[in-house]
Amino acid sequence: MLSCVTEQSEMVSLLAMPLLMPLMLFGGFYVNADSIPVYFIWLKYLSWFKYGNEALNINQWRNIDDIDCGADNSTCIHTGQQVLQQFNFYEDQFVLNIALLFVLIVGYRLVGFCFLLLRTRKSN
Repeated sequence: MLSCVTEQSEMVSLLAMPLLMPLMLFGGFYVNADSIPVYFIWLKYLSWFKYGNEALNINQWRNIDDIDCGADNSTCIHTGQQVLQQFNFYEDQFVLNIALLFVLIVGYRLVGFCFLLLRTRKSN
């Protein structure tokens, strides 16, 4: 999408980081999704990192019934369900996360296509 916005490839590299960092930050990698401030909530819904991270975590932890922690660890999480609860992920949203990833793929491609159309019309 960014390469459709600008003519220079160097500009894409400069634009990518400031645009991708908020998506990563609010996508659930670095900040728990439910602790995001209200005025930044909309960013987590635009982030493919959110849906991918949640789907991968649900897939990894949903069938884990026992996590061996050792006898001296009192803060240990004992089941995969507890791991999902800690990150505020819900098992029943697995299919929704996959579907929303596909929606974002199509949506971002359409936005890129619209930018490309605008650029070609300006050059003619």
